[in-house]
Amino acid sequence: MMAEANHTSQAPVVEQVKMPKMKVDGSKIAYVNAFATAGAIFFGVAAIFNAIAGFTKGKWIFEIPFDNILGSFSNSMYSYFFMGILTFVLGLVSFLTVGKITDAGAITKAWKFIFKVNLVLLVLFAIDMISMILTSLIGIGKTSSVYHLQGTLWLSGFLPTVIMALVAGVIAFVAKSIASGKTQLLRIMTLVALGVGSVAMIMVFISQIVSMYAKKSSYSDYLDDIDDYLDWLK
Repeated sequence: MMAEANHTSQAPVVEQVKMPKMKVDGSKIAYVNAFATAGAIFFGVAAIFNAIAGFTKGKWIFEIPFDNILGSFSNSMYSYFFMGILTFVLGLVSFLTVGKITDAGAITKAWKFIFKVNLVLLVLFAIDMISMILTSLIGIGKTSSVYHLQGTLWLSGFLPTVIMALVAGVIAFVAKSIASGKTQLLRIMTLVALGVGSVAMIMVFISQIVSMYAKKSSYSDYLDDIDDYLDWLK
């Protein structure tokens, strides 16, 4: 009986499950890091300025470029929180993966791609700005249509596009430098990404809480503007 008891106490009743060790390709990590870093900085800056605009109680609305394509999704509190959390997660991924990159060649390829993506964004931003300039010029002197909102077009449309174009330009410049061999910039970029993502998330939460509990929120002003415009159409 004693022998049987000793045997029972030494042997596990349920065998341990051995999980297979996952080996992540260093080149894939380089791409993940590049996209997370660039994404955290780009969307983080947009989220920060969006939060700053929220404190103006509707006097300034920071519309993300191509905002009209996204429609009402971009005007909801859910989308603001999503943007804030997303930028923080991207910044965290950027910071955690930079030390796991083992393929120098993959860094060059990844950041070359980031450079090309931001060049495309710059072209789209340029087209967007030209479109707004043409809209403004055509609408000069018009008082019986939406073209009388010249201030909104320039302040909440053109200015945000310029800001985001500058961000895309900076990312493109740094991406080209990293792809050219200045990999020491990569560590700095990951720290910037984490910082921007953290600040963006905090500011978005504060801005939305203030807007919700303020006497008159920017969202209320936005709805009032729509009501005034509908009344004018009648």
